[in-house]
Amino acid sequence: MDPQDSSALGTGHPMSVELFAVIAAIVRRHTAGGRTIPPLPRYDPKERQSSAPVPFLFQRKIGTKHEVV
Repeated sequence: MDPQDSSALGTGHPMSVELFAVIAAIVRRHTAGGRTIPPLPRYDPKERQSSAPVPFLFQRKIGTKHEVV
């Protein structure tokens, strides 16, 4: 069992070091200059309802409107 393999059960690592570095870079990009990640609802077409607003990491801004990617 590879100790760096986050998919292996019992390793104690919820994610790999590489994945953590990528997610940390995304969070740093979103929070540069003291900004916060805006909480947004996301519409689920299968359930035909919107989720509660949460700070999704993958967002885009079109004009003044933010939407979940």
